[in-house]
Amino acid sequence: MPQSAPILYGCLMGYGGQVIVSHNLGSPLVEDGDRLSTAMAPILEFVERSYPTTQSELFEALDHGPIRVLAHKGKFCTLILIVEGHEDEGLRQGMQEILERFEERNESDLREGAIGGRMRKDGQDTISIATNLMKVF
Repeated sequence: MPQSAPILYGCLMGYGGQVIVSHNLGSPLVEDGDRLSTAMAPILEFVERSYPTTQSELFEALDHGPIRVLAHKGKFCTLILIVEGHEDEGLRQGMQEILERFEERNESDLREGAIGGRMRKDGQDTISIATNLMKVF
């Protein structure tokens, strides 16, 4: 992805649409991050039901003009990044690794649906790392 394709927004969302944490990077695209996160759950669910995918061909993104909504699903939650432009394989791999580590650290709470302060703090750190992926790759 060209370096001029920034990450505009990121969130971690538990299955069922519960927002763990969201982060707006100052983009006019997103005025209220939690509302966007909450709206994303039914949109992603609709797309996946309307156009089912297989294990080898997972749902990856929604395009809207120059904006691309990237979704990476883990065992317990989804990492969503909104970027301007197109991602590269490094960004996708980074998303997967970040989500896997977050889920490993918080597996028992995620399994129980107990999203509390400690997990939200870890989620903020995780989203911070995820939204800086463009600087790394």
